[in-house]
Amino acid sequence: MMIVTWLPRVTVAIYGELVSDTALPKQVSAASLISEPIPRTPLPSYLDVAQAPNLVSLANSLCEECVGPVSTLHLLRLMFLLKPADSDWEIPGYPVKYADIGSLPDLCIDIVDEGDPIHPKQRWLEQIMEELRFPVKDGENEETVGLLAIPIGRALGMDEPGAVKHAWLSHVVSNLCKHPPVVAKIAFVCNLHFHLRLN
Repeated sequence: MMIVTWLPRVTVAIYGELVSDTALPKQVSAASLISEPIPRTPLPSYLDVAQAPNLVSLANSLCEECVGPVSTLHLLRLMFLLKPADSDWEIPGYPVKYADIGSLPDLCIDIVDEGDPIHPKQRWLEQIMEELRFPVKDGENEETVGLLAIPIGRALGMDEPGAVKHAWLSHVVSNLCKHPPVVAKIAFVCNLHFHLRLN
């Protein structure tokens, strides 16, 4: 197993029985198991990861063969950070699915539903977080993503403190940080404004 990631720490659990701790059958002696040395057969170049110029080439090939045209970074971000719901796997084409930044609704705070106890800003943030449960493409246009910064800042109460609960700020910032750096920048700016406001 080979893991190449930006995460500072990865915990891996391996289950099974150790071969060395398995007792030999009584009728079989250890000496009888010794046989002639088996000649070493070199691995094909596409399996010899240690000698490959690109250590993730095999992982990329397996991803493309088993999943589709998706990077290992996409799958790592999906499985270890975003952690999809079971129902997401029923979406056609999943997991080769990215957040559609262009389809996100505009923030509208002028229309207030008196029957809805949730503030329009928080309701809008719920829609944004629903779409951002899918990874954002690493090559997403920075200008397109940057257009989200102002409405997300407004929705988080940068110009109207108290509209959105502090817990939602933490939730949104945490979610944004799970995406590529171009998206995580928004989380940094929002978090900075929040702490400046408190001080």
